[in-house]
Amino acid sequence: MDYLAQSGNSRIGSNIGKALFIYQEGRLSFVLAIAANYFSRM
Repeated sequence: MDYLAQSGNSRIGSNIGKALFIYQEGRLSFVLAIAANYFSRM
């Protein structure tokens, strides 16, 4: 029982970590796109 609870928690934690990673990647590419757009106008 303890082992199952532990594995469930780690799986949820890794999913949250993956979601945060994808969110950060998306935000980074969004900022880069804005920067590229800004510099192309100059």
